[in-house]
Amino acid sequence: MEERLTELATPHSKVQFNKLPDKMQVCSIFNTLERAMKGEPFKEPTQKINRLTDIELACKIVLLKNVHPPAFNDSGSNPSPDTIGHLD
Repeated sequence: MEERLTELATPHSKVQFNKLPDKMQVCSIFNTLERAMKGEPFKEPTQKINRLTDIELACKIVLLKNVHPPAFNDSGSNPSPDTIGHLD
């Protein structure tokens, strides 16, 4: 999934962020910020001071209205249909 979403993450994407479905916009924004604030899912959290760079980058991604493909990968290795349904 991430590989397909990288096409939307480029500044020259043919699809504007605000033209994406609402659920996709919400998922991208919230998961981008959450990953930066809490650390990557399924990994040991780092100290808050070590996450500041990630938080700054996440804020830039959100403000520039870019899709952040890793934000859609929070399902684990082989997601079940229920897991996919909770990504929105």
